[in-house]
Amino acid sequence: MKVPPVPDAVWKYTLDYALSEIGLPSGATVLTVALQRNKICLWARVDPRAEKVTLRTFRVVGTGHEVLTGDETYLGSAHSNDGNFVFHVFELNGSR
Repeated sequence: MKVPPVPDAVWKYTLDYALSEIGLPSGATVLTVALQRNKICLWARVDPRAEKVTLRTFRVVGTGHEVLTGDETYLGSAHSNDGNFVFHVFELNGSR
């Protein structure tokens, strides 16, 4: 009898307003970023059974602020509820 595969899950992570190092299950894929209850959050598709965790580094930059490293991948932007602030989330390359 064939055992059905265990499905992936979507997990939420809260980011700091600068630099965040987060352990994600190996192979996790970032799906989106958004503001939830005044916190910048990242949602990722993960394999909950993954035995290895990879430390990944994310930077949050406000509009008009400098992007410091130049060696990052843009993941998305989060808009405040009143629309006055927009935060842009990058993953530092080499952090996987």
